[in-house]
Amino acid sequence: CKAAFSNRWSYPEERIQVLLNVLDVASIKQKSEERIDFVKPQVFTFCCMSRISSGKGIERLLECVDRLNKEGYKFFLNIIGGGDTLEEMKSLTRQMLLENVYFQGNKDNPYPYLLQSYVFVYPSETEAYSTSVCEALILGMPIITTKTASVPEIFSDGEYGVVVDNDTTGIYKAMKAFMDDNNLICHYRNKAKQR
Repeated sequence: CKAAFSNRWSYPEERIQVLLNVLDVASIKQKSEERIDFVKPQVFTFCCMSRISSGKGIERLLECVDRLNKEGYKFFLNIIGGGDTLEEMKSLTRQMLLENVYFQGNKDNPYPYLLQSYVFVYPSETEAYSTSVCEALILGMPIITTKTASVPEIFSDGEYGVVVDNDTTGIYKAMKAFMDDNNLICHYRNKAKQR
């Protein structure tokens, strides 16, 4: 963020101070332990928590699901959030016959849903500083995210999560890699906890 601001406005980077989103770590962890009326599927599960709107990459995430389904992978995708393109994305999901995608809507407490998943995936096309990604890190989740403005800062250039090119192919390859190699889940879960 600092570098982008500095370059855009020709202001010395060393004079820029960034104030990050403040998150209540203890509260997030406590809320994640609450019981929910959702039974974890007995197959690999991805979770995305995002506003469902233009620029958030939900359509290309659905394209990845479609491609992986056609290759025979068995998994679920839970999408938490609402927004102005929610109904459009639900319709697209039906058109694509994606029976393994569930739109959970907005949740007062989304954290237990995150913990019912193996991997958090964040397909955003543009992002300043993702609160959702930070919340998933707090919960120790392995994360796939597209490379946007703040991602190098949050992930130390990929040390704490899988940072992919900002396109459908990058997301697809990372989702496939996690399903093909359970060691990736353990590795990035441990890294997220260290962060």
